[in-house]
Amino acid sequence: GGVPPGGVPPTGATVSGVVLDSVARAPLGGATVQLVPADDPAARVRTATSDGAGRFVFADVPDGRYLLG
Repeated sequence: GGVPPGGVPPTGATVSGVVLDSVARAPLGGATVQLVPADDPAARVRTATSDGAGRFVFADVPDGRYLLG
């Protein structure tokens, strides 16, 4: 916890992971990842792009249930 140097405390959770190629099981860079509210799919969809190691991060995610795809 704590307040970061900018003085604004974090407002939500962090969702992170690694995208893997479904056949080679290797990290997949440049993949688009979407985070969609499960209870309201028409609501704001957030997107991220995986880095060269397949990693992605969504910061400041409000409490709730989400679909990741």
